[in-house]
Amino acid sequence: MVSIQSKTQMFVELAQKLNYVKETGALHWIHLNKPAGGISPIGYFRLTYKNVTFYHHHVIWYMHYGVVPTMLDHIDGNRDNNRLENLREVCHNKNAGNKAIHRAGKLVGATFCKGRRKWQARVVINKVRTHLGYYNTAFEANKVYLHFLENLTTKRTDNLS
Repeated sequence: MVSIQSKTQMFVELAQKLNYVKETGALHWIHLNKPAGGISPIGYFRLTYKNVTFYHHHVIWYMHYGVVPTMLDHIDGNRDNNRLENLREVCHNKNAGNKAIHRAGKLVGATFCKGRRKWQARVVINKVRTHLGYYNTAFEANKVYLHFLENLTTKRTDNLS
């Protein structure tokens, strides 16, 4: 296993060895003038450097901001669109909320409960499911879910100040 310090140093080295093509979001090896890496089985561009795998979007983020990201989201959901303007640093819940099923119109945090014939609002944080109530519409359940997350984020921010 590679230490965090070693991996951070590898990001520094990669930033010196790679060229980022702004228009396409592609990475190319400078010394070879050819594309870096390939596509993983789950659809992300990745490369291997010193026997360690790096996702292109993480390297691009580091090259631009100088920070190794914890988690990034492709805003449009397209895993091979690694243009910087399509990337954002997010928490796990925000990233999960940008799944294709949610972009297709399904409201996050709202699940239909057949037995009650109502929409249940619930949130899962650190594998703990919290029930937020039953509502007549998916929109109402989603609104409660989003409000809960907003309050949770505000509380965390207040504790850091």
